Amino acid sequence: MYFLKKSVNIVIDSVIHIVISLEIFLIAYFKTGKVFYLLPAVLGGVLIDIDHVIDYLIQFRKVDFKGLLFFPYRKRKNIYLFFHSWELVIIFFLFSFFYDSLFWQIFSYSWALHLLVDNIDGAKDKRFFHYFFIYRLAKKFKTEKLKGFIFDKRL
Repeated sequence: MYFLKKSVNIVIDSVIHIVISLEIFLIAYFKTGKVFYLLPAVLGGVLIDIDHVIDYLIQFRKVDFKGLLFFPYRKRKNIYLFFHSWELVIIFFLFSFFYDSLFWQIFSYSWALHLLVDNIDGAKDKRFFHYFFIYRLAKKFKTEKLKGFIFDKRL
């Protein structure tokens, strides 16, 4: 039953991120007529979750799809999630507007909405600061010091 519940959570989370990314793409498409902007929308809104894979690789030094999907974060020693960072989103937003790049603006909006959705999902615990890299760094990325982190509560 645990595996089924975990699988459903992952699928629902992924679908939400995909739908939001597609909405951002459609706004850009209707504004510009360019299908190309699907790339930054998906990169920012969906593929930033690659940091979950990076965390798993750092912890276990191997690639194991089933382990990646079903290993609960609360059993991990550290939670890095490098791309789940408001600081990076702010830096990319500033970069995109400074260089007036629609590609990077779409990427940044998608990324910000991804984090916002993740934050809302964890809002019941009022743990918005977990998505600040500096906070996780201050806690030395130690899972036990990040009590209430969204991945700790889902399982």
